Amino acid sequence: MPGPVRQIGELIGAALDTRQSDIHTSYAGIVKKYDSSTLRAEIETATHNPVTLADGSLEFKPLPIIPDVPICHLSAPGFSITFPIAVGTPVLVVCTVLDPSQFRSTGLVGPPGFIRRHAIGYAHAIPSVAFGGPGPGLPGAAINALILEGASIQLGLGATDFIALAAKVLTELGVVKSSFDSHTHPYIDTPAGPATTSPPTVPMTTASSVAAVKAKAE
Repeated sequence: MPGPVRQIGELIGAALDTRQSDIHTSYAGIVKKYDSSTLRAEIETATHNPVTLADGSLEFKPLPIIPDVPICHLSAPGFSITFPIAVGTPVLVVCTVLDPSQFRSTGLVGPPGFIRRHAIGYAHAIPSVAFGGPGPGLPGAAINALILEGASIQLGLGATDFIALAAKVLTELGVVKSSFDSHTHPYIDTPAGPATTSPPTVPMTTASSVAAVKAKAE
């Protein structure tokens, strides 16, 4: 290839490489700071960005900390499943094609706030240990059930009391029934003196199962 033409091709290639390096699609990331009141975090990308230097060599540079990233908890209108995000939580950072801020703030379909594509400012984070390091992974899965696993599971934002398990409740009701059916107590039978009553002639009805149809716990 003639010298000038080759130089133009190299310049165009370098310009395309530079432009491509400024397009952000997704990254593995790590939570550095989290605000549970806003559900937003500061995220550090887990891999450094390769940059081509003038001599053609590569240099790997860390990306800046991404601020104010919404954490994508599972949710729908009126329903949500939230996770206790902590520093070090692994996430998948996804940068949308176009700026979603206008839709996110108004709920209305329309033009984006900014027209730049795949900008780092469009980042959202999906928490998952699948994007983490060599630490504890997913605890397991069932092929026919939704599994909620964690040190504490709370059903409802204001939940404070613990759930009773069906088998244990039935066992305790059985203890009550047994105590009732065999109950006697002393009394004074004048003039015969002290005596003891007989157990009830009609035993307590045996309790039936109080188990839920679908929900199970441990």
